[in-house]
Amino acid sequence: MKIFSKVVVAVVVMLFSFSAFAGSLDGKYEFSWRSKGDLRDLDGWTGSMVIENNTISRFFKSSDGKTEKFYIGTYKEEAPNTYAITFTKVYNPKYVGATHKNLIYLKGKKFTMQSLDGGKTFQEVWVKK
Repeated sequence: MKIFSKVVVAVVVMLFSFSAFAGSLDGKYEFSWRSKGDLRDLDGWTGSMVIENNTISRFFKSSDGKTEKFYIGTYKEEAPNTYAITFTKVYNPKYVGATHKNLIYLKGKKFTMQSLDGGKTFQEVWVKK
């Protein structure tokens, strides 16, 4: 009986840890920088990101204000720090429905997202408000 109760406590602690981590991503963020491959991308752009209710919404605006990009989708944690993001609304409709795997880390106020899909890798850095 003691072993069973220890297993139940361990499972409850694990479930709480996972839900607490997922909830800790929730918030508003300001865009810092992005790179594709080894090259900086979206230099001079501004952006905002909101994460809530398992939805991630990222918005970018060019420095001249003429171009806007947005990515809105749901996310699901598949492993520690590994998330699948499925786009539901995108500035380019051909990306709707696409799912991408990303490593996501939140250390202090620094939020880092890096692609795991292969091909042209990208990394974005955001700052939590």
